[in-house]
Amino acid sequence: MEQLKEPEVYIARFVSLRRGRITAKDALWIEKREDEEYPGSGWYKLHPLNIDLGTWDEDEDALRDVDIDAWNYKAFELLNEVRAKDRARTRNYVIYISSFLGPSLLILGWLQDNASYSSVGLFLSFIAAIAWWSIVMAKLRRRS
Repeated sequence: MEQLKEPEVYIARFVSLRRGRITAKDALWIEKREDEEYPGSGWYKLHPLNIDLGTWDEDEDALRDVDIDAWNYKAFELLNEVRAKDRARTRNYVIYISSFLGPSLLILGWLQDNASYSSVGLFLSFIAAIAWWSIVMAKLRRRS
């Protein structure tokens, strides 16, 4: 059994467990489980790390002094910060790639001959417009 620590200690383990890919469905929480053989007793488990945190019954409670709801909320807030950093990093990658793809795709679209411009050139111009639009929207988000 492990002594419960602050959520910050477990966040690094949780991120490595998920290999750095944290989705909106992922969560870190303390669960109170009941023993089927002995009703009125059980144990605490930290999910999804599968760490046993102690037992509870009528006489003793390993997490008696811990506000479990507050601990779970703090862990949820910390994971939201990690998700926000991941989204910002992904957004920067999109802006970087779009800054190269936009002009080159637009030029490729314009250089198509008359026979194929209706299909390939229009498609490449459309992709270039989407790439530039993502750059403009990202810059507007940064300002606000």
